[in-house]
Amino acid sequence: MAVHQRLPSNLTELERILFFLCLYFFSAHDGVVLGVDTRATSGEVVADKNCSKIHYIAPNIYCCGTGTAADTEKTTDMLRSNLALQILSMGHNPRLIMASRILQDFLFRHKGQISAMLLLGGVDCTGSHIFTAGPYGSVNKAPFATVGSGDLPALVVFEDRFKPNMTEEDAKLLVRDAISAGNMNDLGSGSNVDLCVIRKNGTEYIRPFESSNYKCERQGKCKYPEGTTTIVKKQTINLDLVEDIQTLCSVFSRSTLLI
Repeated sequence: MAVHQRLPSNLTELERILFFLCLYFFSAHDGVVLGVDTRATSGEVVADKNCSKIHYIAPNIYCCGTGTAADTEKTTDMLRSNLALQILSMGHNPRLIMASRILQDFLFRHKGQISAMLLLGGVDCTGSHIFTAGPYGSVNKAPFATVGSGDLPALVVFEDRFKPNMTEEDAKLLVRDAISAGNMNDLGSGSNVDLCVIRKNGTEYIRPFESSNYKCERQGKCKYPEGTTTIVKKQTINLDLVEDIQTLCSVFSRSTLLI
């Protein structure tokens, strides 16, 4: 079962800095493999070529998000703080269903005003799980999921090569190939490939798992010789100093106190 969810379309250009993400989750036999690209965009501008999109939530749970950069950061910070208190209270790692319910309640209460879609992956006492939480509070569970502007090319790779109970190495290669497909067919996705492997006995964050093979060199020089731009008009204005700097500083300090 594949999961497709989109963020609200009424985002401003400033809010789109993390909209064009490709997030890929894949459930292996004894764990979960999380994979992301590292390109963050703001409209048509590449804001960051090496953005870290995998967020630590708990020792057994990691999260990726797409949407407004500030919203995803603050939402994952909120979830991490809540689960840290739960760990101190219970004395053991939290369950994935607990994290998904916290996200579901938080996003539903804000009625889509928080432009964030989050994907949770991890392993708990009941096994490995993958959850997606939409900006309106909808939650889905699936064996794999693709989200972002490069999700369709990645989904093609998953639906063609996905098999239950794959080995860890096969799962890592499949996630890498899915991300590469998204990077090559979508301008909003690109740069490196980061992976996070969550197992029953620990977590491995691989950054980067694979670096981008498409590196370009600057063609030509951007420095222009002096006199390239013609001066059309030149005007000189003479200014008279009426007060010294010490007097101005004293006046500024008095005005600050009055405020």
